[in-house]
Amino acid sequence: MQYSSDSVLKFDGYHINNILDLKDSTLQKVNTDSVIRKATNARQEEFNSNIPTYLIIINKIYFSRQFALNTGFRYIFHANYKPYVFVEPEYKIANRFTISLHVGYGGYARLNTGIGLVYNNRNWYVKLGSNSLQGYILPKQTYGQGAYFSIAKI
Repeated sequence: MQYSSDSVLKFDGYHINNILDLKDSTLQKVNTDSVIRKATNARQEEFNSNIPTYLIIINKIYFSRQFALNTGFRYIFHANYKPYVFVEPEYKIANRFTISLHVGYGGYARLNTGIGLVYNNRNWYVKLGSNSLQGYILPKQTYGQGAYFSIAKI
């Protein structure tokens, strides 16, 4: 059931001659269902809603065994999301740990900065980070905050 309305209602009140006699014809005509039908444009119909669809394109270039550079594009269709481009350099700290910085422009905010840490061995992939650190550092000037956590058994 959908309701929509764009009208003004005017209510002048009820006129009751005898307060002990509530069988007045004015009160008998009042029905909440009929008031809703008259006040709004009520209709029963099928409707569809678009589910946001996520598109991401990432290009990863290895410059050495320790350093790689991710560049990418992200967009969410059917949402108030601006096209988002980002750069994410990665540096392997130890044999199993990688740290990455993130700088992006677009999306729900204009400028995003973040950091991520990855632990990767033969059996597990674990990633913890944020692509929206600016809200934690400068909360009065920027509002975007976020964190993510990924875990996978390989």
